[in-house]
Amino acid sequence: MRRKSWLVVVVATAVGLVATASVPATAGGHATTGGHAVKRAAPGGGFNGPVITHPNYPPAEYAAGDVCPFPVHVDSPVNQVTIESWSNDAGQPVYDVGYGPLNIRARNMWTGKTVVRWISGNATFSYPDPTSHILTGNEIAETLHKGDNPPNHLYIIGKRDYSAIRVATVNGHTTKTILYLSGHPEDLCKTLAPR
Repeated sequence: MRRKSWLVVVVATAVGLVATASVPATAGGHATTGGHAVKRAAPGGGFNGPVITHPNYPPAEYAAGDVCPFPVHVDSPVNQVTIESWSNDAGQPVYDVGYGPLNIRARNMWTGKTVVRWISGNATFSYPDPTSHILTGNEIAETLHKGDNPPNHLYIIGKRDYSAIRVATVNGHTTKTILYLSGHPEDLCKTLAPR
């Protein structure tokens, strides 16, 4: 079972599982996305894309001890995320970039205490092998479950923070490992803990 990664983009799924839309090409290898011009590399050479998606992040509930010591409900009241994905000639994902307005609302199910955090940064996904991807960026959120490294955190990676997280799936089991974390990320498990 794959677990969600809440972020500017919170994608822990393979490319193509959400609806796609084409990017209108303009002269000179440029495209427009969301009203701004983006210069595009020439197609071909084993690097195909981008495919534009707008992911839907359904609410999630985590049992006590899975992410935080208490049960937590997470949803995204504002989600205008765009993901641009590139693949190789075999159709395997190579690189994604995600951006756009997104917030996360987390609630301690025992106390009702709720916080909302804006996580509208930029994130990139690279795919070093078929079983894993590496998510890097700031202004993202990351759920770390028991069995992850480190376990049991609901991190908000802020504007002045930066993280790199490896997400590996082997035999249907997903594990996350923080490779790099700088700054002072907020742990919503601590923020929402009963006082």
